[in-house]
Amino acid sequence: MNPKDASFTAYDFLGYLFPGMACLFLIDFGIAAHHPGFQFTEDFFLNRYGKLDWSTLVPLMVFGYFTGHMVSFFSSLTIEKYAIWAYGHPKNCLFSLSSKKYFNVTGRTDFIALLFFRLPVFVFMLPVAIFDIIFVDILKLRKNLTIPFDDLVGKALRDSVDIILKRMGIKNPAQHGKAKDNHFDKLVLHYCLEAAPNHVYSLRNYVVLYGFLRSSAFLVMLIFWTIVAHEVFWNLSPVNHWRIAIIVGSAIFAFSVYYNYYKFFYRYHEEMFLAAAAAIGAIGSGNADAS
Repeated sequence: MNPKDASFTAYDFLGYLFPGMACLFLIDFGIAAHHPGFQFTEDFFLNRYGKLDWSTLVPLMVFGYFTGHMVSFFSSLTIEKYAIWAYGHPKNCLFSLSSKKYFNVTGRTDFIALLFFRLPVFVFMLPVAIFDIIFVDILKLRKNLTIPFDDLVGKALRDSVDIILKRMGIKNPAQHGKAKDNHFDKLVLHYCLEAAPNHVYSLRNYVVLYGFLRSSAFLVMLIFWTIVAHEVFWNLSPVNHWRIAIIVGSAIFAFSVYYNYYKFFYRYHEEMFLAAAAAIGAIGSGNADAS
């Protein structure tokens, strides 16, 4: 199959269709669970979902696919933005270029963005943020999340990026601003797609994994806040250890899904830079096929 042909890919399934269908199910189940007389039994699921046929399933899948795009979009505005604002973009962390904190802003424009965008995202990500404060800030485990390249590999990869830029006619990259403020990673990615075909499969796997986990993390956050709202506004029974355990358990699960998302998001960028360096080294030694 020609890789340029349109096709239904693994990302379409795991990144859009599955999260979209899961979102529709969670909405439907959440509404049904608050109806009088609801009982969490096998008969409920069989009666509600066991009678689907092709006449209803196909339109449902199409709507689920569209919903998945919306889930992916909102996950990029919340899960991904939080990760970048909390730790720095992986392309910068890998080269030890990032030192920003979540609430460190300068200027009026940044303050307005903080007030109306960063702060609401932080509140939405509160379960993750709490664990971040405990494990990343207090226990100093940030190095386990953002492991930079060592000096030798970092120098080799910086030189590789410079070679790519010079091949594009940019002799002095520094005159175009600081590296951490530029999107050099996008140029490196497209260089990999053209010059490092042996690495494309690994890059696609990482994209599928982090895309699926990013959408999943967003859905898990919605589940967490739904549980909190249910316990606060609908469950009128006295507070007990089971109710607290459910909230804490859902927060831990949300953090674990988020952590796995960021792990693969980080490894994707790591693989991309290493692939570019390998391609440049192979071409330089005459061992690579001409693109």
